[in-house]
Amino acid sequence: MTTSYTEEQYQYNYPDGIEDFYWTKARNKIILHEIKKHEYLLNSSILDVGCGRGIVTKFLHNKGIKCFGIELAPALPIKGAEDLIITGKDAFSMNTEFKNSFQTILLLDVIEHIEDPVQFIKELLKEYTTIKHIIITVPARKEIWSEYDVFFGHYRRYDLKMTASLMEEIGFEIIQNAYAFHILYPPAYLGALHLLKRPVKVKIPNARMKTVHNIMAESLLTEYTLMPKKSVGTSIVCVASRV
Repeated sequence: MTTSYTEEQYQYNYPDGIEDFYWTKARNKIILHEIKKHEYLLNSSILDVGCGRGIVTKFLHNKGIKCFGIELAPALPIKGAEDLIITGKDAFSMNTEFKNSFQTILLLDVIEHIEDPVQFIKELLKEYTTIKHIIITVPARKEIWSEYDVFFGHYRRYDLKMTASLMEEIGFEIIQNAYAFHILYPPAYLGALHLLKRPVKVKIPNARMKTVHNIMAESLLTEYTLMPKKSVGTSIVCVASRV
């Protein structure tokens, strides 16, 4: 059960400057939106499991959220995240004091890399006994499966029934279970339908394009808050609390 990227996958999906990419900025904003919406999340200590280079961890920390990250791979933290994350370390191997200091776990685009996510999360909860809340994001809709999923080692793309079932199996009650990135679904579907290759390497915006990416990120946050939960998108955001 591993959530670790290879060096090549990191170079392709998390290059320097990735925090300026519209998708990354939008996911940050969506996670913050969910945390702010629920006071018990806002006041909890959060562990970002499989945090990568610390993109979300740093963003939330800068917004005043108590967030720390841990990453199995020896990833290089982005600038400013050096003291906020531990890399090259298994979350299961941390000491009891560390494990008992968190009430919320983030699993952001992590469990699609795990063959048996239910077992993984159950084992995680056995070790982190103080966890009361979980936020997950996952890639959505099997009909838009592409070489991108293959390259990054995905086992599946999810739908709302699958995330609901997962939370039920681990004994958590759904608070929010909704599709995100609705605007991105039609081109992804058409691309999959016509067997078009989806790029696996993120193109970082230059200085002139950063404003465009900011606007795109805000648009994706707005549509997330306004669109019906069941209106399909390329990702799912699921928030749940222990029953």
